[in-house]
Parts: sequence; C-alpha cells; structure tokens
Amino acid sequence: MLSQRFTASRDYLKGEGIEIGAGPNPQPVPEGVRVSYFDIRDEAELSAYFGLDVQHASLPMSQARQTFPEGADFLIAHHVLEHSADPIGTLRQWMGLVKPGGVFVLSLPHYLICPDKDRQPPDLEHLVLDHLLGRGQDAVESREHILSFLCSWIDDSPGLQGLTASQASKVMSSEVKRKGHDLHWHAFDPQITYEMICATAALERSGIEFHLDPRRWSGDSVDILSVFSLSPAPSARDSNPVLGPLQHLRQKLASAADALA
Repeated sequence: MLSQRFTASRDYLKGEGIEIGAGPNPQPVPEGVRVSYFDIRDEAELSAYFGLDVQHASLPMSQARQTFPEGADFLIAHHVLEHSADPIGTLRQWMGLVKPGGVFVLSLPHYLICPDKDRQPPDLEHLVLDHLLGRGQDAVESREHILSFLCSWIDDSPGLQGLTASQASKVMSSEVKRKGHDLHWHAFDPQITYEMICATAALERSGIEFHLDPRRWSGDSVDILSVFSLSPAPSARDSNPVLGPLQHLRQKLASAADALA
C-alpha cells in the first residue's frame, strides 16, 4: 500500500505538510519534502496501540494550526477518517489546516476488503445529516453503528470470540452504552467516498479538482485512494456534482422546519 500511495501522490507533494495518524507506517514522500506528524494519541499510547516503537515523533492534533499558521502545503491521512463519527466535520477541520490550492491525500478502507464487508455503506444524506445535526459518538444514531460494526467484526474482535450467541449479544448491547470507542463508524465504498469529499468541498464553498478520483479504485487493494486540491473559484464550485442532492436535502429540511413552526 505504501508504494501505491507514494506513486499516486508524489507529483503533487511539495513543500511542508501534515500527516495525520501515520502510526508506524508514514507515507513515503519525495526527497526534500518535509512532513510533520500529528495524532490524537501520544507516543507512548501509539507504541502500546501498535505493539511496537513508532519511529517518528507525533504532535497533538491541537497543535496543528499553530504549527502551520499560514496553512500546510498538503495533508495526508490514511485509514483515519472512518474512525470519525462525523467524517464530513473532521474533513472540514482538516481543510482548514491547508493553504488554498493545497493537496489532500486520503484513503479509506473499502468495506468489501475488510471485516466491514457485511455492513451497509451510508448514503450521502446520512453523512450530511450527521454533520449538520452534530451527531458525534454519543448520538443515538452513532451508537447504533456500534452494533453493525461488532456484528461484522465478530470474528476479529477478541472480546467476542468463543462466546455463545446469547453471551455475544449481551456484550454487544453493553458496548453500545460504553463511551470512548475507536472503531469504523461507517463503512465506505468508492462512490460514497467521492460524494463525501465533494459535499465537504461544497460546504466549504470551494471547488474541487481530483488528481486521483476515488472511484478509480483498482479492485486489488483495501485502499480507496484519493488525491485532490480545493479551489475558491466560483465556477469550479458550481460544477460540484453533489450540489443537486444537497439542494434537495436543503428543501427537505426547510419543509421539516416549517412543519415544526
């Protein structure tokens, strides 16, 4: 995967940028390109999580903006966004860390090539509502995703192996009530990945240029890989392919608000 990520993005990575959640496998970058690493875990937590020493220092995410007050030249994040209950909100935060015209290199795991294979990828409306309604990890809608995750990952979850169906059911029900989960809140395929990125750009009032469209997924890798840049140009924004669905959702929300008035 590291070689595919490098090959897809090397022509677009210049200057100094950010990689989020690199763990023990930071993406290779071209010679002369500088990367600062950020994570929600400190170095001790990262080493414990991955069971080995992480060979690069990671700064807290809270320091990203002050480290790059003018914005970074690029941002890399592989297999991170699926760990957010509000991926559009997280992606909007990341977009605020990059200069206008900067490059984003993102990948998410294809649900069919990992234990998410028995889950249903969300539609765009669900992800947009998660964001607009502030559905974080503790929202009822988000907590329901814990069940689908555990059901799909049951053979890969040590806490569920060897249990009877009744025992596993009780454990999963208790997990829905527990806070602090680190899991795949949603399952992703290339189409919803593309739509999510386009919708986030629309919410940021930006145009978008794909250097690598996630819908070009090769079929032989877990990575749904995307490389893109944002543009403030209104003409580019007006061509965003999800503006129609977003306008339809806006009308539905306006009708619902009228009914509540």
